[in-house]
Amino acid sequence: MKSNKKITLLITSLKQQVIANIGVVNKNHVTIAENLLKNCYQLSQTEKSNVFDEIKILAKYLGRISVLEGQLDWLYYYQLYDVLCSIIYKIAKQVDYKLKNENILEVSDVYKSQGFWLADSKNAKELANHLKPFFNLLPHKGKSFENGELKRSLIPGYSVNKAKVNSNQLHVEELPIEAIRHLDNYITNSDVIKDLSRGLGFNLKVCNVRVYRYFHSKIGQEIKPHKDGMPTNIFKFMAFNGDISLKHGAFEVLKDEPILRKDLRLLNLINRVATKKLNLNAAFTEQYLFSAKQISQQVIASCVGINPFMIINSNKKLHRALNPKEGLIRDTVEISLMPKLFDDSLIVGGCQSGAPLNPFLFAG
Repeated sequence: MKSNKKITLLITSLKQQVIANIGVVNKNHVTIAENLLKNCYQLSQTEKSNVFDEIKILAKYLGRISVLEGQLDWLYYYQLYDVLCSIIYKIAKQVDYKLKNENILEVSDVYKSQGFWLADSKNAKELANHLKPFFNLLPHKGKSFENGELKRSLIPGYSVNKAKVNSNQLHVEELPIEAIRHLDNYITNSDVIKDLSRGLGFNLKVCNVRVYRYFHSKIGQEIKPHKDGMPTNIFKFMAFNGDISLKHGAFEVLKDEPILRKDLRLLNLINRVATKKLNLNAAFTEQYLFSAKQISQQVIASCVGINPFMIINSNKKLHRALNPKEGLIRDTVEISLMPKLFDDSLIVGGCQSGAPLNPFLFAG
């Protein structure tokens, strides 16, 4: 009984404090929610319903708050959102899903241990059927639309990738909403995502879909090793069309090995000595021509095969995609997944968007 009373006090305190702060979320609010998550067990159905209703009221209130674009502004909103998603997942009556797909062997365990899951051929083939409508939106020939320009299709309330689109990329500007709804329904109800959700402790939903084609470029406009700057618990679902090999510029996960400063100093010392011996332009002798980004990285996994796809924590795993060889292309559907609070309405940001600035904006 004490535990149940504590939960009531926690959820009431959380809601009152957030409202008192005029919707500005801080670390203290996240801590209260984390304590609520630890204690929300052995609740009666009525108590579960009360907690659910209180969170729904809080989510609707926070959904009206304007969050500025900037990683620091997102931080506590996303942290609170993630914890509340875990609470809803925990107190809701969970069906003990019996996975129908015998090919799946502990997707969540593999994902949690290595930060990505490379699909097996059976799942890749099944997903490919659902992605056909999206790949068919890419032109059969050529690499530009009528006006040759990319219009940034956006939804208000999303972060925006303001970087210039490389000339060897072609993005589909408008995606049919019904096709996206179908894809969201398929993915979130698939055995792969159900198993991943059970391991992570929250349901998942689609929050962005992008469709694009990469061409060979002599300029060297490859996607260099990087990590995405997305909020926590947003995952990438990278899917590719056809028979993809390394020569198509395959999506690759790299081993993230920190380069020690002393190693960089040694490399640059060697470079300076070699430069002087070769009598090269003196202007180059004092420059540090090596950096951690230039050190060759070990490839952990390459997304290759027939219609391959990978689920990856792109915020934490170093990844890249080299350019296709001359005469080849690589068609991609990139799906962003995020925790799902309730039976949220599906909103996607467009071909050049990142993630909702305020995760509560589209909740419930």
